[in-house]
Amino acid sequence: MDTIISVQDIRTRLGAIAKSAETGESFTVIRNSKPAFRIVPIEAPVYPAPASTLVTLREVRERFDADPVASDELTPQELEAIISEVHGEKNRG
Repeated sequence: MDTIISVQDIRTRLGAIAKSAETGESFTVIRNSKPAFRIVPIEAPVYPAPASTLVTLREVRERFDADPVASDELTPQELEAIISEVHGEKNRG
């Protein structure tokens, strides 16, 4: 059975959710009071991500500057907080 979380939970606890998924936990994400998608663990990547899909933080910032954020998307500040949390988790673990 999946753990039910909201989009807001992802925004505030991404590092912890990712760590739980890595250990086998699955999540159903609720958006506007309805199931929207699932986060599920993978055993191993089937293939490495192509280099063209990887972006730098600078590129992310440039995309935010070029495309206004919709009300249901992450703001640049929220993205920065998530990135900081993930980097903090990596450095501790």
